[in-house]
Amino acid sequence: MFMNKNKLIKVVALGTAAVLLTFSGVLVSCLMNNKAKEEPVQNLAYTLSADKTYYIVSGIGESKDPTLVIPAEYKELPVKEVEERAFEDCDLLRSVKVGKNITKIGKEAFKDCDNLAKVSFEKRIENIDDYAFQATALTDVVIPSGVNNMGVGVFYECAGLKSIVVEEDNTTYKSIDGN
Repeated sequence: MFMNKNKLIKVVALGTAAVLLTFSGVLVSCLMNNKAKEEPVQNLAYTLSADKTYYIVSGIGESKDPTLVIPAEYKELPVKEVEERAFEDCDLLRSVKVGKNITKIGKEAFKDCDNLAKVSFEKRIENIDDYAFQATALTDVVIPSGVNNMGVGVFYECAGLKSIVVEEDNTTYKSIDGN
């Protein structure tokens, strides 16, 4: 059996269209996956301050990312604090980058985060409360120049901690031979 010329053209056109639609769907999917890898979404839990001028990070929320980035802003307001015990016992965490507006890490905020090996602070941090990083896997810590208050036992039970370096322009604390 032979198809007429018009019917053959329609079949070829429909087949070509199906291939193009499939290819464009795969391409869009790949592009979306690449964008998701570049910009991880971390749905942290936040609490608005009593005076409603800034946010406090109060927990991990729905995040499943082992690299935690605490942002400088949330809903167009600065994020200034990490609440007491906000991430306590969160074994998922491997590294934390503290945003530029954070001035305070609350008591026991990262206590017993067994796999937390790296933390980096921006210069605005002023307060690191009692036992904030107790029993973590931190090995090297740099204390920024703005820190003027560190509580008791901030790095208590951090068995792998090799050095604590305090930035030279810190007027409150000093680093002597990595201590």
